[in-house]
Amino acid sequence: MRTGYEGPLASSVSSYLAHKRTLGKQLEKTEPMLHLLDDYLIAHGVGEISQITPAYLEGFLNSRPRRSARSYNELLGMMRRLFDWLVRQEKLAASPLQCSPRRVPAERRPFLFNSD
Repeated sequence: MRTGYEGPLASSVSSYLAHKRTLGKQLEKTEPMLHLLDDYLIAHGVGEISQITPAYLEGFLNSRPRRSARSYNELLGMMRRLFDWLVRQEKLAASPLQCSPRRVPAERRPFLFNSD
């Protein structure tokens, strides 16, 4: 459990993680990333959940450099699941997350032999 100041998502993230844990989900990566999102919002002066805009969320994604599309999409998915849950819990009217996933095809593996 985190100690210290409360961000705009702190109580919501705690409730979300508790909900997921009751479903038997493993959250080793999710919890730290969502707390980083909360810290990012605090650093940018967001005080309430209603003040979260797509620009803040896109800024957070850009502040977390990801080399592969898969890693970026995993982070985006974590955020999408949180905000979809917040909408279902009626804490937000609509999800402010509007980023789209990266669509980068996997590189082809080198072929050792000629086509003959």
